[in-house]
Amino acid sequence: MTETTCKTLARRIAEGRLPVSEALRYAMQVGDALRKLHDAGEVHGAVTPHQILMTDRGAELSSELPAGNPVTPYTAPEVLLGRPADARSDIFSFGAVLFEALTGRRAFEGEDPATIATNLAGAATPSSGSPAADRILGPCLAKNPDQRAARMQKILMELKLLSGAARRAEAQAAAPSHKESEIAALRAEVQAMESRIAGQFVATESRVAEAQRTELLATESRIAGQLTAGESRLAETHRTELQAIESRIAGQFAASESRVAEAQRTELGQAEARLTRRLVAHDEEIAAIQASVLEAVGSIREKLLSVSSEVAAAQEGLGSRPTNQEINDRILFLVDRGFDAVSQQIGRLEHGLDELRNQHTQFERSVSADLSSVDQNFTAHSTAIDAARTAMAQTDDLVERVVEALESLQSAVLDQNDAPGGKSIIGVN
Repeated sequence: MTETTCKTLARRIAEGRLPVSEALRYAMQVGDALRKLHDAGEVHGAVTPHQILMTDRGAELSSELPAGNPVTPYTAPEVLLGRPADARSDIFSFGAVLFEALTGRRAFEGEDPATIATNLAGAATPSSGSPAADRILGPCLAKNPDQRAARMQKILMELKLLSGAARRAEAQAAAPSHKESEIAALRAEVQAMESRIAGQFVATESRVAEAQRTELLATESRIAGQLTAGESRLAETHRTELQAIESRIAGQFAASESRVAEAQRTELGQAEARLTRRLVAHDEEIAAIQASVLEAVGSIREKLLSVSSEVAAAQEGLGSRPTNQEINDRILFLVDRGFDAVSQQIGRLEHGLDELRNQHTQFERSVSADLSSVDQNFTAHSTAIDAARTAMAQTDDLVERVVEALESLQSAVLDQNDAPGGKSIIGVN
């Protein structure tokens, strides 16, 4: 329900100043709604005259909150600084609304949100013109939330006393013929009742505060124990996980080294096998060349013997001794033929040696490539091993940072609990 469909306290104030008894009655109804809300552990966060609905039953606090977080003349100073609203900020807003209901003017004026915020944070708390009302409004409108009234119960009690005094004043104004003695007796009776109620209220507040302190200490002790147990379990879990990670990395490292060694042995064995086969082939080729040379030498020897035989046959066939010139010509002819055959054999031998040199060069290149491949594989495996070691070091650093974060969290919690006026870890003021 909005202001357009239901009359609000803002519209009622705009129509004229409220009688004191009516303003106090509305204030007690709104204050009782806030008390129930705070007892349930909740806050309203936007108490303004526009959020108070006027119904047949009296004043009711609307649960429909305005969009966003606007600055109003009823916003608590700590909320302007970005702190979340709590019960004490609701009490500040309630005091500002009560001031306006009693006086017909706002406690903190301003033409724009910036001016309103400045007055809320720095302007002195105005007087309502009634010392009795100011005794209630002063604690409600304190700038420092720690100096502000902390509970609606006390404010409601004081409102009831002020309402009773207001009704008596109105009754006295309506019946001025009452005797002074009756008035004095009534005043004394009221003062005695107020004194008894105030004493009971102080005693009740003392018992409640003691119970809250006892419960707070017990709760903080339980939470501290749970925090210690949680940290112990977390540390044990981290140690177990770290040992498992180290075990896995060590296993992977050993397996990687084993695979590298096996791969290197395999590649070296294959390279040695290829080298052995090529050496055997080279030995066979050299043996074949040597045989070819021996064959060529034997052929030359046979040709020389053949020349000698032919010379001897020619001497016998001629029946006469040939001239020296003829013999020399014949020998030179045969020697030339023999040297031609030897030259051909030597050419073939040189060609074979050239092929052998080429094959040897290719073999050296192949062996060099195989050794380079082995070296690259070894480098790659070494890089993988270094990466595994780096991962292990990073895991150690991560565990150390987690432990440091836990220690910082524990220190922050303990510092917050030990700080004067600070909130405890369970949020009790």
